[in-house]
Amino acid sequence: MPGLFDGSVEQVLSAFPSHGLQELDKASLMNRVDSKFVLPKSHLLQVLQYCQSHYSVLEMAGIRKFQYQSCYFDNEKMDFFHSHQKGKLNRFKVRHRSYLDTASSFLEVKFKNNKGRTEKSRVVSSANPLTAIDESKAFLAKQHILDHRSLLLIQMGSYNRMSLANEKIGERVTIDSDLQFVDLTNGNKASLDNTAIIELKQTRHNRQSPLYQLMRAMAVRPQSFSKYCMGLALT
Repeated sequence: MPGLFDGSVEQVLSAFPSHGLQELDKASLMNRVDSKFVLPKSHLLQVLQYCQSHYSVLEMAGIRKFQYQSCYFDNEKMDFFHSHQKGKLNRFKVRHRSYLDTASSFLEVKFKNNKGRTEKSRVVSSANPLTAIDESKAFLAKQHILDHRSLLLIQMGSYNRMSLANEKIGERVTIDSDLQFVDLTNGNKASLDNTAIIELKQTRHNRQSPLYQLMRAMAVRPQSFSKYCMGLALT
């Protein structure tokens, strides 16, 4: 039963040591390399039980599992989507992210450079995605998004996230589940209720990472996964 499973996850999560955002230095990782792993949600208990000895969990206002909502922008030709699908480097992604538990919102630009590194920049924004775009022209221009007027609201996604960190070795792990997607151009909806997305974020690839070693032991190989692209494919 989902309720019993979620309760077990909460119980394991409550036993983790915790950290706040202000405690991250080496593990803040706004410029990083990523490794993504896709696995059944039912495996999360095993993952969390292992990670408890190696990572702390982000806690804010007593909350350790957070609700996220992300709205993705693209232009009429869907250039961001097609660049990702073709594996093009030096590509962009523009999104508006709301942290529902803390009622805070950011406009973000992610840039995947030709070295395979991800650079993320963001600015505090209005809770309304379209207002955020209009109010952040200077920020977008600084990130080389020069024509903000061409950006259209394409997709909204929501999910639950647990954020782990190992400050000593400078890495973060995010675990996303209960993914929901809405195509804002046609109203179609889709979900990935039984899937978890784990992302390992590092300054450089280190396959001796505790999380990487666990994924290898579970025979889960790293793979490309974009919530934006997957949401569009499903809807």
